[in-house]
Amino acid sequence: MVEWHPSKYSRAQLEERRLAATPWLQKGKHSQQEIAQHFGVSVHTVSNWKKRLKRTGS
Repeated sequence: MVEWHPSKYSRAQLEERRLAATPWLQKGKHSQQEIAQHFGVSVHTVSNWKKRLKRTGS
């Protein structure tokens, strides 16, 4: 469950959240829906993170 939901995130906060989700994506133990719920984002965002991880490795 997401504990904090500001109305706007800074670029640094957005990047920190994406990087925090990286191990979840790499391990493959959680569905995109589970990751989205945990990090407070849409499934579409998780899909974009996954594509970026595959493309760039980070």
